[in-house]
Order: sequence, then C-alpha cells, then structure tokens
Amino acid sequence: MNASLTSPATPTSFAAQIGIDWGNRMHAVSLRDAATGQRERLTLENTPETLHRFFCDLGQRFGRQPVAIGFEKTRGLLVNVMRQYPFVTALPLNPASVHAYRQVFTPSGAKCDTKDADVMLDLIVRYEGKLPPELPDEPAIRQLAGLCEERRAAVDSGTRLAQELRAKLNAYFPQALTLVGGELTTALACDLLSRWPDLVAFQRSQAQTVRDFYYAHHCRSEARLAERLALHHDGMPSCTDEPTVAPLRFAVQRMVRQLRTLINSQDEVQQAIDTLFATLPDAALFRSFPGAGPVLAPRLLAAFGTNRSRYPSASHLQCASGIAPVTEQSGHGEWIHFRWKRPHFLHQTFYEYAQASLKSSRWAQAYLKYRKDHDKNYRHSAVIRALAFKWQRIMHACWQAHSLYDEQAYLQRLMRHHAPICAYLEPLEECS
Repeated sequence: MNASLTSPATPTSFAAQIGIDWGNRMHAVSLRDAATGQRERLTLENTPETLHRFFCDLGQRFGRQPVAIGFEKTRGLLVNVMRQYPFVTALPLNPASVHAYRQVFTPSGAKCDTKDADVMLDLIVRYEGKLPPELPDEPAIRQLAGLCEERRAAVDSGTRLAQELRAKLNAYFPQALTLVGGELTTALACDLLSRWPDLVAFQRSQAQTVRDFYYAHHCRSEARLAERLALHHDGMPSCTDEPTVAPLRFAVQRMVRQLRTLINSQDEVQQAIDTLFATLPDAALFRSFPGAGPVLAPRLLAAFGTNRSRYPSASHLQCASGIAPVTEQSGHGEWIHFRWKRPHFLHQTFYEYAQASLKSSRWAQAYLKYRKDHDKNYRHSAVIRALAFKWQRIMHACWQAHSLYDEQAYLQRLMRHHAPICAYLEPLEECS
C-alpha cells in the first residue's frame, strides 16, 4: 500500500474507513486508518481470491474491529464477498450523491477511478452517522428476493420474445394468433406452433385431430373451437412464396424453443418461491392482503423482510421504494412530482400490487372512483401510485404488529371517520 494523503484523526466508531470504486476488472480503493488519519490508495483485481485476501488482511490489520466501506454498486462479486466478513459495515452510496459531491471539487466533470474512491472515502468520513448502513436480511429473505427478481426477469424476457414472435407470425401466419387465443407465452401456443408452423400444415391435419389437440390442452369452449375450426376449413394463407415463408418459419421455430425454455424456467422458479415462501413466518400476513396471490405475496414479503428496524415508519418505506412523491420548492413556486430515482423492482412491486388490489378490495375500488370524480387532471398511473402509498401505510402497520389484514375492519374504520370514499363503496355482493 502506498501512502498518499494524511488527515487529522477524528473520533470515529470505526477502526478504518474505505471508499471503493467498483470496476469490472479492477477496484480502486482509498483507505483511511482512523487511529492515525493516514490515507492509502491501492487497486484490487476483481477476483474472489484477491478480494478474500484483502478482507482477511483487513481483519488481521485492524483486529477485526468494525470497518466502514462506502461503495456505489450494491450487487456483484465485491458485495457478495464483503458480506462474508462480519466486521465490515457496508455503506451503500447513491451514485447521484457521489457525482454531486465530486462536482464540488471538479466542476469540469473530470474523473478517474482513484479520485472517485477518494470522494467516497471523504463522504463516509465527513458524514459518519448520517449514512444508513446496509441492513442485510436473513438468508431466506435474500434468497426469496433473488428468486422473485429472477422470475420477473424470465417473464420480461418472455414478453419481449413474444412481441418479436408476433411480428414474424403477422408476416405469414396471422391466423396463429387466433388459434392460440392471442397469448403466445403459453404451453398451448408453443405446442401448436411446433406442430403446425404455418397455415398449410394446420389445414392438412384432420378436424378431429385439431379438436383433440385443444381438448388435451383443456380448451373445450365450443364457441372458440368453432372459430378455430373455421380457419381450418376456410383460412387463406397470407403468403405462398416459399423463399419468403421458409426463413420466417425457421425464425418462429427458434423463438418457440426459446419461449418453451423460458416458460419452464418460470415455472421452476415459481415452484422454488412457493416452497420457500411457505416456510417463512410472515407468509400468512402477506397472503391476507387482497389481490396478493402466489406471485405478489412473496414479492411483498421480500420487500419488507423480517428486520422491523429497517423501516421504523411507513414514510421510510414509502421513500425507499420511490412511491412517495418529491416536492421541489423555490420562492413562491412548488412542484410535486414523480420520484425519478428509485429502486425499480421494489417500486414496481408496490405499484403492481396496488393495481391488482382493485379486483379484490372494496375500498381500493372506491378510492379509484373517488379520484376519477374529483381529479381535474386525472392520470391513472398517478392514482395507482397514490393507492400504493396508502397500501404501504396499511401494510406497515400490519407488519409491525404481526397482524393479518382485515378488510372488513378497515372498512368499518373508514366509515367511523366518515372518509369521503365511503360514498363510493359498492355493495358487498356487487364487489368483483
């Protein structure tokens, strides 16, 4: 290690403070010994062996006393290795904050990895006690969160692939969209396109074969079967030019194989989520929220975790998830707007839950109707975020109290307080 800078020793709860600028190949490190104020710079290769050696040496050098490490990237090899050393206190830094602090000294925008590590070190030294440390949850919760994100990634990949597949089918076999009911990310769609890659192949089969195929896939609606059998008899190919159709057919078969893999992967991940979720103590709590089915209930549990000190109030959760709006005020002007910087998956979890709750929660339905009637500039997405904001307060109260959600009790509370949305409540028997 090469000494580069010195600063006066100041009282601190850490034996050392470190800023690390993450890189794919190398990490720039700026270290300050709290006892002497001596600063050092070094670089680390992004390999497990180098990182483990660095943390082991760090533990020996400072007697395994607490060491604070500031960094921007909250995932990757560095973070995975760091979490294995209990004497390390991780201080995740917002990249926007690091950028703004850097510009105080380099308004030209000049930057390098070494100086970025110095900036991160300066931040954690100057603002010790104000930067919230990372509070990793228990392993089961971290595993559940990872599985939920992996499932969502598979769903998103399937959606993108289905859009591409739809474009190919529209070019030569648009009838396929009717034959699969408009949904391409299903086993029925994959099986049908694998068996009949074009209209000519579909029409060569016997009508009873087609009927048996749909019966085997639990599609027995006579109206739908009649519509599809009509295409079997009377459908007209949109293109009969084989040099045009052949490449499209190969492309469709390639995408079908990819979709089948994604569908199977999604099912496997969901099974793993179901198994793990069932073992967690708070599973029943998050199942109790209306609209939180097998997909959203585990995501909500992963969002909250089991560490009740992470979100001491609902507002902490609302800000951390990006659901809470941002207010900008200057002089007599005030602007309240959507929070641009936010953890996207966490934000998406609460937004999607609020949307899903409209099918099962009477007060959520009433709230939507109330806002439609009273908002001059009604925007559905803004109202769903506002609904998510309200749900977060309810969920936080249930989570802190370890109590299940009771829709009827909440409705009675709204009525006791004469909430305006009560006038929009549908009768129980009419609630979808």
